[in-house]
Amino acid sequence: MNNMTWWTLFNSNGLTPFILASLVSFAGLFVRGLTGFGSALIMTPLLLLFFDIKTVVVVTAILEIAAGVTVTIQARNYIDKKSLFIVLPVSVLGIVFGAYILVSFDSGILKKVFGGFTMLFALRILILLWRGPTGRKVWPSVYGYVAGVLGGVLGGLFGTAGPPIAIYLENQLRSKDTLRATMLMYFLVIDMIRLIPYGYSSLMTFSVLKICVVALPASVAGAFLGKRVHLSIHEVGFRIAVSVVLIGTGFILMVGI
Repeated sequence: MNNMTWWTLFNSNGLTPFILASLVSFAGLFVRGLTGFGSALIMTPLLLLFFDIKTVVVVTAILEIAAGVTVTIQARNYIDKKSLFIVLPVSVLGIVFGAYILVSFDSGILKKVFGGFTMLFALRILILLWRGPTGRKVWPSVYGYVAGVLGGVLGGLFGTAGPPIAIYLENQLRSKDTLRATMLMYFLVIDMIRLIPYGYSSLMTFSVLKICVVALPASVAGAFLGKRVHLSIHEVGFRIAVSVVLIGTGFILMVGI
């Protein structure tokens, strides 16, 4: 079903794409407020039903920054700076040079491969939860550099930097508060970096800003509600939520939604 068909369907029910963008943004930022990542998993494929890809990429970045900055600041005391400094610099390099490094490969095939590995590692999280703390071993720092590069490349090519970073940090960090805070800061910085070239291009249009203004209140509400749920959820429940988001991300990468 193409965008015009969806537009007609929803307008016939008295709703508009701007209202739907608010609902989608609420859901996406709720997931981010809860787990520390995963908002793009919700927002990107659903917003593409109503807007073109260039609009969606910019709108998603702006809303993630505007709605995520407050919850990130509130969680700053839990950030694991050592892990952050491992994955963040190489992720920036991955974003900048990823398209050039992988130019000779079929990006569609790479997307499916990354999706498959993401789902496998998500299942690994669930298996380790079942086996208990004895089944978990901390990985060497080199794994973090690899995860950072892959995250940057995925972010640069597909707008989905989350899976490698979430997989690495979930394995390294035992506290759900530390894991969530570290991912919140990582993705806030990555989103800000993504926004720089948009500001120098023709992508920052009046239509983009109008969508952001309309959807921002719902985005902020979603982020804060996600934070409240996070505070009440226990460690096992949080890890299950992270694995569910990773499985969803991997599925979307594999099927190309």
